[in-house]
Amino acid sequence: MRTENKRRVFVRVTDGQRERMRRKADEYGITLSRLVLLAVEAYERTYDEVPEGPSLVVVNYGTWYKTDFRLQGIKRDLDDMIYQLAAIRAVARRGQDEGTVRAVDGCAREVARVAADVARCVEALDRIAEMPLLADPHAEPLGDAPSAGDDDGEVL
Repeated sequence: MRTENKRRVFVRVTDGQRERMRRKADEYGITLSRLVLLAVEAYERTYDEVPEGPSLVVVNYGTWYKTDFRLQGIKRDLDDMIYQLAAIRAVARRGQDEGTVRAVDGCAREVARVAADVARCVEALDRIAEMPLLADPHAEPLGDAPSAGDDDGEVL
């Protein structure tokens, strides 16, 4: 197996920039070197591959997944609320309490509206996730970059 010679690149950053970069690398479980290479890869994909049109880069699938997961949970909770409101409505109708029936109906309409909004958000996330120019921060950047377990030391 042939390995390429590696060169160090020195970049001046402020203490705040360095700390932000270090936190992000730690959050992703990768080295600072890999973080920088991934950022360059994302930039290349955004500006080099489709120069004549807009493109989208998502650099944190962990956050993407959490958002989708949480939206699914909200949708389930809203569905449960609609079910409970229907039960309350049935009891109110049996008791001929029209004021409560109207209040429950209004609340049920609002909950259904919010549930529809959540469903549209989930559909939009699914469509975006299928776009061809999404950059996964755990994809291979620019050839052989150090993986999370490699310790090439700090480049920056």
